[in-house]
Amino acid sequence: MSSDEWTCDGAKNKTFQGYLLCGFLAIVGLLFIFVFNDASPDATMIGFVQLLFSVLVGGLAYRGGRNLERQLVMNGDGISFRGWGTTVYPWHNVSSVEISGSRINAFLRINLQKSNGSKTSLKISQGDIAAPLDAARDAAETFLSTSH
Repeated sequence: MSSDEWTCDGAKNKTFQGYLLCGFLAIVGLLFIFVFNDASPDATMIGFVQLLFSVLVGGLAYRGGRNLERQLVMNGDGISFRGWGTTVYPWHNVSSVEISGSRINAFLRINLQKSNGSKTSLKISQGDIAAPLDAARDAAETFLSTSH
């Protein structure tokens, strides 16, 4: 990372929550198969479906956890976030950067000014990046002020 670039990795907490959910689903599935199988004729089938969901959630958590580097990148060219795709939004299109939402569901809002005068905003949830939103906002404001 150069001094004229600010990067932020993805939040490991989201992957951990995926693994916890996977384990919970697996335990419930096993309970249906081995404990509740006499209570209902469909308990075994429900247990296997639950285990299938557990494998699916575990696979998604594993895939998401494998690539957490450089989720958010800010440099002289603009700002890009992996959740938005490969687009880099240049600073001359950014009108402001602010923290919005509630304490539980906070996000960084990047307000864009389009060439035709219409406004659009992009969001980055607190749970998607490892850095605090204040640090990301401050870095964005620094790049924004030096680009204008």
